[in-house]
Amino acid sequence: MDLWKVVLVGAALLGLVVLFLVATGPGDLPTPPDGRLLDEGTFVLEQGGVRLGEEKFAVWVLPNGFRIDSTATLGREERRSWAVVGADWTLHRYEAVRMAPRVWETISARAEEGQVVVETKAGLSRQTKRLPEVPPVVVVHHPAVGLWYTALRLLVQGGGTFSALVLGESRIAPAEGAAPQAVGLRIPGRILPVERYRVRLGDEEVVLYGQGELLIGIEIPAKDFLAYMVEILPTGLEEVEL
Repeated sequence: MDLWKVVLVGAALLGLVVLFLVATGPGDLPTPPDGRLLDEGTFVLEQGGVRLGEEKFAVWVLPNGFRIDSTATLGREERRSWAVVGADWTLHRYEAVRMAPRVWETISARAEEGQVVVETKAGLSRQTKRLPEVPPVVVVHHPAVGLWYTALRLLVQGGGTFSALVLGESRIAPAEGAAPQAVGLRIPGRILPVERYRVRLGDEEVVLYGQGELLIGIEIPAKDFLAYMVEILPTGLEEVEL
């Protein structure tokens, strides 16, 4: 067999391995043991008034915490993530796969002995970074928004301050949420009463809209970014006075 045939066969085998990993995802994450689904929904993601795509998320109950699954479709790019958090909604482990034409990247984070270990893999490149853990820790992985659900649950339970693990920048940023305010969101035919939480994330403000413990909308003014759960807000995110 000549050299070119060896190269082609090797490339084909590598492609099959990559497809297998993408299809299966991390195999050692806990699966929902009893199929108990806590919450689910679909977020529409917009930036600058332009629709970026959508993200489907589901929250499952585990024996000692919760698992949050998310799939974001952004044009020709897809991101799949799995997060395991404790009963207090703080991070135990997170894994994500980013897939696009000629791109396959993974990023993971886990709490380990007072640190958060972040690993990034792209092709043959691999990087590991250790950051100081300051519980409770919430993962932020823009533009995906599903994990802001954990921040809302912390705020609802009275946890006004937490640490945000900002992936993509691999840094820990302090976050502080103000007391909720009662506002309204416009839906067809009426105004929906919700709670608005303003969160200071470093130098950036993030606005979370919740209905009880369910996250239904997010706005990041500095990025001209918003996301809304289409099942509840079919016409978009529009705040109005009650």
